[in-house]
Amino acid sequence: MENKLDKMLKTALSADFLPEKSINDEILERAKEKSDMSKTGNKKAKIAVIACAAAAVCTITAAAAYRLLSPSEAAERVDNPALSQAFESEDAVLTGETRTDGEYSVTFLGAVSGKNSTISDNLYFLNGELLDERTYAVVAISRTDGKPMEDKNLFVTPFIKGLDPLRYNIVTMKGGYRGFTENGVVYRIINCDNIEMFADRGLYIGVSAAKGVFFDRDAYIYNAETGEITENPDFEGLNLLFELPIDVSKADPDAAANYISEKEGLYSGSDSEEPSEGDILPEPEVTDETVSELYEWELDDEGAVYIKSE
Repeated sequence: MENKLDKMLKTALSADFLPEKSINDEILERAKEKSDMSKTGNKKAKIAVIACAAAAVCTITAAAAYRLLSPSEAAERVDNPALSQAFESEDAVLTGETRTDGEYSVTFLGAVSGKNSTISDNLYFLNGELLDERTYAVVAISRTDGKPMEDKNLFVTPFIKGLDPLRYNIVTMKGGYRGFTENGVVYRIINCDNIEMFADRGLYIGVSAAKGVFFDRDAYIYNAETGEITENPDFEGLNLLFELPIDVSKADPDAAANYISEKEGLYSGSDSEEPSEGDILPEPEVTDETVSELYEWELDDEGAVYIKSE
């Protein structure tokens, strides 16, 4: 049977929990019991018991203070109950992988994909058309020195193995984010076109400190021959990359091929010699200004998100 101390430690990891006086009293009482049982022992043994009890109190306090929100809890913070529930479903990919890069600590909390009208309370439209196949992902970003994190110049995006990240990222995949800061930690909930169709290729979530609203092309290295996307070790600043382990069985090669064909049509100027105004442009024409003009979100009172027409 699970002992009471184990249960208290588990409770310490629950949401919005702070150790109460009763827990500390319980631990000290346990220490007293151990001490009484050791009356025939030496003084060092008693001191060791008390030290262990004190360490347990500190462990509970530290665990509660630094526990991150779950993806479901993060969705609740942005008033999206449907998304919160989706992150509790079997379809959600919960990772919890944490990595550090200099002054930053980043945790990829998880992702979920599906029909947006089912998994989210917010609807997304582009040119009046409902975007109803979406992928959501949540990351938590903090400072390693414990100072409060600022939600500034951060760029969180999915990448697809085999596709140039400059052309296939959260902006070009009709995406964006909702963000908030809690207890000095920045949470980003991104969403974009459903990328489950590319599950057999390999998927990533990149977290970098961008120079502007568009991602810094120097943060990652794209190998056109192998299709691999890797962190650039010479990049000065945050540029972490996480694998997004979506079940390969969810891949749809035909849909993926059509998606790429449509995107390449935009990059080529839609069969015209010169790209028309509003086309998604290839390097080097993609700038912070064109990106911000193409993908500006507006959230109305009913939770509908409108993206500016291309």
